[in-house]
Amino acid sequence: MADRRAQLVTRVRGMLGEALGATRTRLYAAQDELTETRERLAKVRRAAAAVPERVGAQRDRRLAEIDERHAARIAELARRAAAAAHREAPGAASADWTSWRPTPVARAEPPGALRIGTVRIPGAEPVPALVPLLDAGHVQLSGADRDGGEAVVSALLLRAVGRADAGTVRLVGYDPEHLGGGLAGFAPLGTAGLLTFVGPGGL
Repeated sequence: MADRRAQLVTRVRGMLGEALGATRTRLYAAQDELTETRERLAKVRRAAAAVPERVGAQRDRRLAEIDERHAARIAELARRAAAAAHREAPGAASADWTSWRPTPVARAEPPGALRIGTVRIPGAEPVPALVPLLDAGHVQLSGADRDGGEAVVSALLLRAVGRADAGTVRLVGYDPEHLGGGLAGFAPLGTAGLLTFVGPGGL
């Protein structure tokens, strides 16, 4: 009877030892898996934290590239527009005042457009602003800047005269106040019969 009990106790101890060993093995494996999982989680979190910074840098780089391409495109378009303006209004019609000189049109050549100012775009070549005038239409100026308006009128008249053969352009100034200030610089043309001032009812 004592032998059977001893055997039973030994057997139970063996089973408990095996169970304890298996449990410890599973515990160690679970701990290793937990450690690996925590390390993977930490890597994922670090990667996730770096994503906004990386995406922001890529976005900024992309926006800078777009800005550079846009600026280059605007500069190219401005260059083409300036070249087209000089072809459309050559010589005295669009030249800068520093290099301006009369350049009459050839026989049967249409007078073309005249430069009224300059379109300025940051970072690009200035583009002459043209208006059709002789044999084409009328120019109407509005606004409170009288001196600026007189300068525009004088510039247009000078360019028109500079593109015409001598004596082919006749100027009529409508001067209801009989002031003549805006065309005073052209007064010498009056003695040649090329400039006439008219008041109300004179047109």
